[in-house]
Amino acid sequence: LIESSVERFPNDKHRLLQAMLFTNDLFLTATKRTKSLFLEDVEKYFEKHDIRTIESASFVGKTGLTHKFEFSIAGSTKRAIPDKLIKVLSSPRNEMYAKVLATDVKYTRNVVKPNTSFYTFINDQEKDIASPILSLMEEEGIKVIPFSDRENFVDELGA
Repeated sequence: LIESSVERFPNDKHRLLQAMLFTNDLFLTATKRTKSLFLEDVEKYFEKHDIRTIESASFVGKTGLTHKFEFSIAGSTKRAIPDKLIKVLSSPRNEMYAKVLATDVKYTRNVVKPNTSFYTFINDQEKDIASPILSLMEEEGIKVIPFSDRENFVDELGA
């Protein structure tokens, strides 16, 4: 049971839907890898390469809704390095969650630094990434990092 006021209903509804989608995404993780969720694999990748991240960065968009990113990497204005916001997609065929991910990016762009870069790690270890998801990410300006290709992004993410 969730209780909400009329004023808070849109935000509370949004947060509930985000939680439901996140839970659904957890159920779609590869069954052979039940010991380690994909999010933990991405976290280990950052640790292995000493890429300093902040976990669970949230931003309130112009609509007043909260948009969460699993990781954030601070940039440097002095060195012309953009901030990086990263979302994780553990199922390479979950088009519904990919749409939510793209929406989070779309509504966050307006409230972060203009040169902020957006990324998504996608678990392609057991299945190829669905082409509509790749097209959506490209259209929204979100750089896709297939997990099988992650080592090629160490310099870019660590800079």
